[in-house]
Amino acid sequence: MKKYILLLLASMQVGFVSESFAQIGINTESPQQIFHIDGSSNTSGISNISDDVVVDSNGNLGVGVISPTAKLHIVTDDISLRLQDGTEGSNKMVYSKDASGNLSWIDQPESSATFFYLNTGQRNLPSGTRTLLISMPISEAANYLMFLRWWGSSTALNSTQRNISAYFFLTYASTTAASDYGTEFDGVEHYVSYSVANSYFSFTTSLFANITASTGFLKLWILPATPTNVGAFNWVIGAVNNNPALNPSIILFKI
Repeated sequence: MKKYILLLLASMQVGFVSESFAQIGINTESPQQIFHIDGSSNTSGISNISDDVVVDSNGNLGVGVISPTAKLHIVTDDISLRLQDGTEGSNKMVYSKDASGNLSWIDQPESSATFFYLNTGQRNLPSGTRTLLISMPISEAANYLMFLRWWGSSTALNSTQRNISAYFFLTYASTTAASDYGTEFDGVEHYVSYSVANSYFSFTTSLFANITASTGFLKLWILPATPTNVGAFNWVIGAVNNNPALNPSIILFKI
């Protein structure tokens, strides 16, 4: 005995559901993406789309926008996102709570700034040698942004290219010893236009470190490097009356 089963497809309509060319629309007869919900059923072209939700062929989700350009694209003149996990509160910041990228809320960390002067008398900083400039104590795990204002001279003169350079490195170590380089977090090579040996020059640069330890030292190092065609030379600091204003200075921000 054969049995035949007839499947009936029935649709229930709230507002209306439409499908055309593999596009699905809810509350709209003219879906503009693969999936399109028009909350108030009033979208016309790109008008009245503040209550629309779409998913396009790239898998981008748009809220209040018909053509999303990111995996989540929200356009609104109101509150755009609410994360309510029990840690929320006024004036808090969203942060990544683990390596998987899960989000939560945290109190805004207090910021601070500390000034340092490299006014320890005249120092010669030889080319090709990495020299410790300063060890700056820290007492809290945080992000640190260091601004360096350099003021000094050099015994080098590159008459061909008329520039000199030095590498600066920012590291973290548990001691102040010059033998303890520690962990390197940032580095930059800075060039200076220079045409008269032993004349003075100034510039600014910045370095960044994310420190997870609670105590230790941020250490700034220098390695004069260019020019290479003049032999050994020095960068020199503290050569003018040991005046702090005429020596390198540092502002260390905890952010």
